[in-house]
Amino acid sequence: MKFRKITDAHKNFGQLIQLIEEQGEDIILIKNGKPCILLKAISEDDLEDYIVAKHFGVDKLAREAVGDTVSLEDVE
Repeated sequence: MKFRKITDAHKNFGQLIQLIEEQGEDIILIKNGKPCILLKAISEDDLEDYIVAKHFGVDKLAREAVGDTVSLEDVE
């Protein structure tokens, strides 16, 4: 994982993309001294999982389902 200032990333975006794709390096962009963006390579399978989880409400349904669980002590 590497950190880059967002202004440097803007100037050298192509090089960052190449670094991410070829070396699998994650890049965290820093703005005003704080992390703000994560650049990470993604496969087609990972993209599909991300879309399903984030855009079809799967993450919300999963959080809601946790509230409906029963403890092991209650089962016994």
